[in-house]
Amino acid sequence: MAKIEIPPFVKNMGSKLIAYILNISKENAGKLLNSDFELPQEKEKILCQFVEICREVRAKHIDNTNIDLHMLHDLFRQFIKGEHIFNSLHEQAGGEKATSLECDDKVLQNLNKVFNKLYPLFLVNTTGWQQHFDVVLGDIGRASRDLPEGKHLYEEIKKDTVISSIVKQKSEQIGTHGYYKSSTGHGGSIQLISLPEMFLLNSFRLMRMREAFSLEAFSEAAEYTVNTFRRCTTGEAVEVPMFLGFSNISIDDIGDIKTDWGVIRPVGEGISELVPRHSSITRISGKQYRLGFVLESTYPYKVNFTDEDEDRKSPKEINDAAKRINEINENISFCFSLACDRNPPVSMSLAWTMVFDPINHGTQVTSNSIRRSPMPFYLVRDTKESNALIEWSKRIKKTDDKNIQLAIKRILSAINERTNPIDSFIDTVIAWENLFGANAELGFRISVSIAKLLGETETQIKEIQKKVNDYYNKRSKIVHGVNEVTNEEAINFREECLDITLKVIRKLYTEKVELISLNKSAERSKELAIV
Repeated sequence: MAKIEIPPFVKNMGSKLIAYILNISKENAGKLLNSDFELPQEKEKILCQFVEICREVRAKHIDNTNIDLHMLHDLFRQFIKGEHIFNSLHEQAGGEKATSLECDDKVLQNLNKVFNKLYPLFLVNTTGWQQHFDVVLGDIGRASRDLPEGKHLYEEIKKDTVISSIVKQKSEQIGTHGYYKSSTGHGGSIQLISLPEMFLLNSFRLMRMREAFSLEAFSEAAEYTVNTFRRCTTGEAVEVPMFLGFSNISIDDIGDIKTDWGVIRPVGEGISELVPRHSSITRISGKQYRLGFVLESTYPYKVNFTDEDEDRKSPKEINDAAKRINEINENISFCFSLACDRNPPVSMSLAWTMVFDPINHGTQVTSNSIRRSPMPFYLVRDTKESNALIEWSKRIKKTDDKNIQLAIKRILSAINERTNPIDSFIDTVIAWENLFGANAELGFRISVSIAKLLGETETQIKEIQKKVNDYYNKRSKIVHGVNEVTNEEAINFREECLDITLKVIRKLYTEKVELISLNKSAERSKELAIV
């Protein structure tokens, strides 16, 4: 049988939707879109029918700027006897009619029914038109208004005394509203009639944030979304999922890693739909790697509801959020630099932050300006390193290291931020001063302390002391303009001094943790000098 010529506007909808409509595997759907798979005659007819429907809808918008986006808008409203056309074609192809999950909570039960009816619409690929992702989801949300299940959902929301308590005075439709301000910084008016769409789309977003896609996964996300909304209406402070995206490190070969600050996972398809593409891609030995990873943690979340717009005030939890993000960023970077023993050290940057906001429409993503990392990218490729990450996260978490925070910040600055190797070298020596310096004889105190920590024999101690003292003196001459160094020399200074510094830090955390808690650097150098 001849292969079907599939037009680009159908291919752009993606293999997941085609697989669903034709009741074939996603792998075969991908081959079909690449003209590498032949359908049986009955399914070929269904595909031709689908292509013709798309062609007719698309023709209506021939004069519009974004013709394919308008085509989707109309396709999402194509219902026949209460069933979306995508579901009807799926059943024609031998697919079973999905049954929504039942539960005692009437709001959740009807929310599951709405998702069940609109399930194939969420399969449409939006990767090719990233900037229109929220527009496409908005069209799906509006399609839910036409469903009897959508109307039933709204009625159950109105009956729910906890959810509906966000508004004090109720009237018909759009007039039933109140005001809010959340600890994410967002706020405005909120209407009861908008809640069905908001619950539907926010539950879908949460499901995709966690790289899941099924009726069961949606039901779990919906339960969390609705119940979190209920808790917030009573004034309760909660923890909501927060996702941090980092660049320059790949964990594609490892998978999920559970740390004390949250779960680290590779950048997956779901996250890629929702956030900017800040993780570049490279190929090594024929395999593709995404140079970035995601950490799922939590965010302090609270909402203030009011009757009047002018009464809105941000919850105090907003002040804790930025501090938490900064702490996680520093701790996870510190953890990688200690767990992955490489020279030059492993470097990373926070690319974006996404907080799940159950009361706000849309995905809340904050993008950071991406600096080019001063260090080459890194692939975490074996369980030895992933286990080391877990162990170091526990070790850092339980250690009271507030007295060496300046040193840690300088180390991370040298690794992650300083593109000029001279600046990185200087930051590293400043870290030495914070760890072991004093008011006098700085070079001597620092070099002896580091040598005593790292050397095992008298010969090694003398060699390390001389090397560290030489680097300290070189730093002083560079800062005061006495010496100039080439870029190659500066890189060597940076990498050798960072290697020494990380070895010192590992030693402190594993064998000399009592020194970390000492209040002053002079006390540390004194303790080491008498060893």
